[in-house]
Amino acid sequence: MVNTNRVKSLAALFEETFRATERATKKAVPKEDAYIDEGDATYTCSYCGAIMWFGERLNRRLKTPNPKFSLCCMQGQVQLPLLKQPPEVLKNLLIGDDKLSKHFQRNTRAYNMVFSFTSLGLKIDRSVRKGKGPNMLVLQENRTKALSKGGQAKAYKKSDGLKKEIIDLLIKMLNETNPYVKQFRSTKDRFTINPRDSFHMRIDGFRLGIKKGVTKATEKLKKENISMRQFFAFRLHERKNEAHTILNSGRLFQQFVVDAYTTIESNRLRYLRTHQTTLRSDSYDSIKQSENAGRIDMAEQGSSFVLPATFTGGPRYMKNLYLDAMTICKHFGFPNLFITFTCNPKWPEITRHLTNRKSKAEDRSDIICRMFKMKLDSLMDDLTKKNILGKTVSSMYTIEFHKRGLPHAHILLFMHPTANDDEKKKFALLEIEKLLKRCGTSLAKYPSMPQLAKTHSKDSNVLILYERSYDREALLETLDRDIPKMTTEQRKIYDEILDVVNKERGGMFFVSGFGGTGKTFLWKLLSAAIRSRGDIALNVASSGIASLLLQGGRTAHSRFGIPLNPDEFSSCTMAHGSDQANLVKKASLIIWDEAPMMSEEMIYLSADSIDPTDTKAVNDEALDSDFLNNIKVSGLPNHRLRLKVGCPVMVLRNVDPQEGLMNGTRLQITQLMEFMVAAKIITGSNVGKTVYIPRLLITPSDTRLPFKMHRRQLPLAVAFAITINKTQGQSLSEVGLFLPRPVFSHGQLYVAISRVTSKKWLKILIVDKDGKPQHKTVNVVFKEVFNNL
Repeated sequence: MVNTNRVKSLAALFEETFRATERATKKAVPKEDAYIDEGDATYTCSYCGAIMWFGERLNRRLKTPNPKFSLCCMQGQVQLPLLKQPPEVLKNLLIGDDKLSKHFQRNTRAYNMVFSFTSLGLKIDRSVRKGKGPNMLVLQENRTKALSKGGQAKAYKKSDGLKKEIIDLLIKMLNETNPYVKQFRSTKDRFTINPRDSFHMRIDGFRLGIKKGVTKATEKLKKENISMRQFFAFRLHERKNEAHTILNSGRLFQQFVVDAYTTIESNRLRYLRTHQTTLRSDSYDSIKQSENAGRIDMAEQGSSFVLPATFTGGPRYMKNLYLDAMTICKHFGFPNLFITFTCNPKWPEITRHLTNRKSKAEDRSDIICRMFKMKLDSLMDDLTKKNILGKTVSSMYTIEFHKRGLPHAHILLFMHPTANDDEKKKFALLEIEKLLKRCGTSLAKYPSMPQLAKTHSKDSNVLILYERSYDREALLETLDRDIPKMTTEQRKIYDEILDVVNKERGGMFFVSGFGGTGKTFLWKLLSAAIRSRGDIALNVASSGIASLLLQGGRTAHSRFGIPLNPDEFSSCTMAHGSDQANLVKKASLIIWDEAPMMSEEMIYLSADSIDPTDTKAVNDEALDSDFLNNIKVSGLPNHRLRLKVGCPVMVLRNVDPQEGLMNGTRLQITQLMEFMVAAKIITGSNVGKTVYIPRLLITPSDTRLPFKMHRRQLPLAVAFAITINKTQGQSLSEVGLFLPRPVFSHGQLYVAISRVTSKKWLKILIVDKDGKPQHKTVNVVFKEVFNNL
């Protein structure tokens, strides 16, 4: 039995809701806020005394006057001795403003190398490989190039730009204050007297076995020792009662950060390599069983070195993130907003912090990254919690670094579907219908309640809801503003297509026009006209770049499930009755931009092998198929040829001179087959003739290869442009000549210009080394050619 009282109360509740939504509501206009300043680093860690920003606190939700931090010392886990103040000589050189100090600050890395205790030596080991191939380079620690006994630094050249007076000051400083210098200078004599004698010296730095500090926050931790990352994180933070020698070292500090990162990564990789038995899913017993079963090739049985999914940046780690992102897209649909958040090294917080310390932004990458992370966290809070752009249901972002070293983030936001009053009423009725059906009844048995329209009985499709969530008022404003801007031809097409859609007659239209004629403008108005009345218009394009120009645009591959490499047996992957299929059925109009580009396409892979006559190379295991596939030399087609109908190609061999198939002949693909292609000749005396090009066994003519090889492949290369030399003997209807630099051979400019029959069909683009257009070029003529005429 159905609880009628509960149904009546639900009906009254929703009726009140519907009446409330009918009242006009005024949208609140968000007030534009000023710049959000993160303040200065005035807070200190209660455990280690590190100077921190308030935005770096452990719990960002709590605005307590005594925040806790873990970025510096993991809440007291890391307890290291503080760095002592440097000698006055070094301190003045690092932070001084005089000419000598400025020179030292610009060349800190060079001076550091001069006073390095050890250096790397390099030699070519010629005893390992006697045959062809690269030489083996051996890197080893060169202990003899330490600071010499006489108190002089390692030899340096005057061309290095180093000043002797600074070197003398540093030598004197090291002799007076560094306890390791005197001991290290004696190593050369010790190795000379007894080369087998071992020598050990422990210098303060990271080492295994540094115990963690015990606090209330760390009592339950299992690991007793600090990690290498925690050690360097402690050293990268500034403290009032500690020397700032490392942080004030400029470019030498940059080297310190890079060396720390590479050391940490090497340590992680070394751990994974030495603990493969505890990380891999397949044990060594399975490999032994395979060997006993007669399988000789053990390379097929597992991998010698597996990176687990916990290794940041590894293939499994990246794959897991990709699958998580795709799962979110599958649940919430396509993202609504794509936001790029960049870092500004001149943010006021960074400028104030570095100005007080006489540092530059490029020398303090740690401060830039810390401030960027605070700004990014603040932005994500504004987007996902404060909903400044609207209510969000999910979000994701990734952080990348420019070549200049500045970070930036790419953010995807999945917005909550917006709906007007009618759609809200429809969604509410859908929920009521679901509840009633669970109880064995439906809204149809309660005539006093609003009824669910038949056309809306199955609109729980998230893709359909997304396509119907556009702001109709904004679309109507777009139509009122842009329809008067249409040309007569555009308006005629617009009215004709809308007339067919409105009368549901069905049909297909092909709109052709050159670039810049307003096709994209027309697509936007057509889709706005359909969507402004609540219907669905699907915008698709053949390429990803073209789809970005259309509102709600998608590639045709993703929208219709078209395979990326279709053949004659391919079909779309849309399943009958799926959300994707129902979306296409509901669409009133489908706009397909660049539809002719979706032509047939095939990829041809070559078969490479060593020439059997080359007895030395035929048994060389290094010359496997993967190595041969990567070889690219002149006159040899690529291992991977991607061709499509209509693509221009050039013949690389004299296949059939009588038929016009010679080296340099240009063709246009007309048909793709499994082992051959059909093409139409577009240059020479046989223009318009259709020929068939099979796969041929080709031997490269380049004698610089230390071995002989064969490649079975189509003797073709994709040729959207050709060199001047390849055009000799050809007459072309239109020529576009691109000269990024002057021609360098006698008469070559004449050859290029004389390929066309009329100057009306000749276009020349001349640019200088900076890419700026020019109006003249050099015509190279060797006068010696005319001496004997």
